[in-house]
Amino acid sequence: MLSVFDLFKIGIGPSSSHTMGPMLAGRSFAGELAALGLLGAVARLQVDLFGSLALTGRGHGTDAAVLAGLELEDPEHVDPARLPARAAALRQGADLMLAGVQAVPFVYGRDLLEHKGLFLPRHANALTLTALTADGTVLHARTYYSIGGGAIRTDADFDSPDEDYPAPPYAYDTAAQLFAHCTAHKLSVAQVVRANEEFWRSGEEVNARLDAIMTVMQEAVERGCCTDGVLPGGYRVRRRAPNLLRKVSALQAGGRRDLSLWPMLYAFAVAEENASGGRVVTAPTNGAAGVAPAALLFGFLIGLYPILAIVSNIVSKPLKELGVAMKRFEKGDFEQKVAVTTGGEVGEVAAGFNQMVDAIKKLIDTNYVMTLQEKESELRALQAQINPHFLYNTLDALYWRATNEGNDEIAEDILSLSQLFCHVLGQGNAQTDIGNEKELLEEYLHIQKMRFSDHLDYEIHMEEAILSHMIPKLILQPFVENAVVHGFERDGGDCLIRVDGKREGEWIVFTVEDNGVGMSEEQLQDIWEVPDAKRYAGQRIGRYAIRNVKERLELLYGDGCTLRIESAVGRGIVPEKAAGK
Repeated sequence: MLSVFDLFKIGIGPSSSHTMGPMLAGRSFAGELAALGLLGAVARLQVDLFGSLALTGRGHGTDAAVLAGLELEDPEHVDPARLPARAAALRQGADLMLAGVQAVPFVYGRDLLEHKGLFLPRHANALTLTALTADGTVLHARTYYSIGGGAIRTDADFDSPDEDYPAPPYAYDTAAQLFAHCTAHKLSVAQVVRANEEFWRSGEEVNARLDAIMTVMQEAVERGCCTDGVLPGGYRVRRRAPNLLRKVSALQAGGRRDLSLWPMLYAFAVAEENASGGRVVTAPTNGAAGVAPAALLFGFLIGLYPILAIVSNIVSKPLKELGVAMKRFEKGDFEQKVAVTTGGEVGEVAAGFNQMVDAIKKLIDTNYVMTLQEKESELRALQAQINPHFLYNTLDALYWRATNEGNDEIAEDILSLSQLFCHVLGQGNAQTDIGNEKELLEEYLHIQKMRFSDHLDYEIHMEEAILSHMIPKLILQPFVENAVVHGFERDGGDCLIRVDGKREGEWIVFTVEDNGVGMSEEQLQDIWEVPDAKRYAGQRIGRYAIRNVKERLELLYGDGCTLRIESAVGRGIVPEKAAGK
């Protein structure tokens, strides 16, 4: 079963599976080379990223994390501020310090390879590290799988039984079993978990680890609240937490006693720290890193806030008792209650503290149970092994079968379908270059051409000079699909689709036109209407996709883009245009 410290780990952002796991893999491989006495013989290192790590790795700092691990850094202790500069130096030709002691030349384009269309069978997040001699002889190689939550496995780990903790006093594998222990022994979730942790390690070690986790959580909140600027990434998103802190503080100074805005602020602060690659605590993933600190620190806040307003000699004794209870609560004793022996404001504070203790205990218990259930879901998903790589591997097998049997036309169709899935299902950066978007259109229309034969013709013209320009993913395909659906599938006539892309001054202009039946003014207006929840599905998905393109363009470019649809009944859509600087 899981330990608390399997769920809550100190690490760095932005991703437990794409950043922390690869760093641990690099560190493990460097340690293996040292243990085998091979460090001095290594003349070259090769890093092969597969599947999701290849598709989304750059955006999550996977490359920098692996190389930092090879230099013997680890997620809990590495200086996050050092990583970007070190990664930049390696990209520019600096030697990699293997295990922190052995200088090895590292050439990015040669030694770090991204296999974006290849998923290894064991897991979608895979990487292979290889150490070679000067003549190319392989000294040592290992494949690692980053399975989530900052954990890694090797092929040997998958092939051998999991090493588990010794059975604790209150063993459980499901949330239902956990609650059964609570009921049978009249204990809270926190008490059950604490008893199990102290079975595995000393109370002093449990306290030390929890203190370290709490410290990192608090520091992440403080940094996030005080650090202005722009988050990493192409969208240039500005940090919101500092401005939110100023607004919340102004409301409190103006007499507002509602503290409900603080947990949102704390969660924002930690999420932005994670996105910037800062130090956070997984809960159990980096994506949920803001939940626990927001809940805990908010609890301390609502307990301390009233005290500051009512300090007096008359109430000094009950306030002292309340302060002692709060300090014990802060150290993790969630059984603290204060006797309500007086009325007025002090009595209200004491009663409020008791209510807060109950609420925080319930929140922590609920969060722990949700975390446990999430882990159970991850396990079921891992067991099911229903991942995109299964689809890719199946299509690849069909392609080679068709090729070997001389069915070249079918093989070409299968290849187009595989490449289309790779474009669409890939969860990488939100942007791509125009060349890749053109390839997506070609593969999509090739598949449609296979369906409709001579009844569908298309032309795609993109100026060579614009092919390397970066644009948001999937801003042209929805219009082309709309043309196929409305121009052919629903009307059954011959369909001609033409897509053009060219530079006009400072603008890049895309035009999609077809010979379909066209749309009325009412239909055109309906495209831009915001639908209710029931209208997001079914026959309206195409219109939703067009609205989605418009919203993404406006979010990224603001006034630097336009989207226009011109049509009339009986003469087709002539043209559909999207332009952006």
